[in-house]
Amino acid sequence: MKLGEIAARLGCELAGDGSVGIERVIGIDEAGPGDLTFVANPRYTKRLRTTRASAVILDRKAPAVEIPSLRTENPYLAFARAIEIFYRPPEPPPGIDPTAIIAEDARIGPAASIGSYCVVGAGCVL
Repeated sequence: MKLGEIAARLGCELAGDGSVGIERVIGIDEAGPGDLTFVANPRYTKRLRTTRASAVILDRKAPAVEIPSLRTENPYLAFARAIEIFYRPPEPPPGIDPTAIIAEDARIGPAASIGSYCVVGAGCVL
């Protein structure tokens, strides 16, 4: 995904090349080419000199950096939202766990997933 697209989805200000390809989101110490990282705490700013990340999420007030950056009021929130773009939690499989309690008149759709010990009351439609 291009950095410019990520900036638009996160509502961040783009500083630098928006055509940079981003493959994953990761902490600054582990980051490499194709990675987006972040720095929210000023004491970690010095690590930007040695990071191999392709881009970084920064506070709007942070000093200019050599790599493309996404500027925002809340770098922690932007980083969390970026993680959601790249890492989707697995969808639970459809079905009803044997321990679930289902009312007789409940209507359960074929794609519904009802987990262990869940209770679906009378008149519910899932």
